[in-house]
Amino acid sequence: MGQRRTPSLPVSRSSSGSAKPLAELERVEQHRVGCLTAGRAGSLGQKEDDVALATTWGTGQVLLDILWFFLLFIEIWLMISIFIDLFRRKDMKGWQKALWVIGIILVPLIGILVYLVIYGNEMKVHALQEDQQNEQAVRNYIRWAAGSSSSPADELTRLADLRDRGVITEDEFQKLKDRIVHAGA
Repeated sequence: MGQRRTPSLPVSRSSSGSAKPLAELERVEQHRVGCLTAGRAGSLGQKEDDVALATTWGTGQVLLDILWFFLLFIEIWLMISIFIDLFRRKDMKGWQKALWVIGIILVPLIGILVYLVIYGNEMKVHALQEDQQNEQAVRNYIRWAAGSSSSPADELTRLADLRDRGVITEDEFQKLKDRIVHAGA
């Protein structure tokens, strides 16, 4: 086998036109060639593992790392969901909640699985109750913002007044009354 030939180095031209090699570029090139041929660190402070890492970290490792990141994300999401449910519960005492939090933090996988097995259905019920309360609050706000009365009895009284004054007919009164009664039920 023959010797390896290094490419020529860039040169700097002085004002007189003479070519002289750049010492810094030469040192970097020697370092690069040394690292490639010897597979070890050179004189610029590069670690030995840097070159090996780039050659051994393949597609499979990247996909595995993405999977682990995804699983970590799911674990954190479940922990936050459980903590929200824990502090929303009214049937547990404070020390029980504290024990659950400590258990989930110290042994996350087992703590999460045990909590989901024991209280999984109750988490769903709590979430549905919260959604219903939020929906009712939004409806109340819309009624308040629109300026309409909040009770069906007030609306029926207003309709009866409109009928008595002749603004609406008896048939219109019955249709609107049925709508109010069915909406309140």
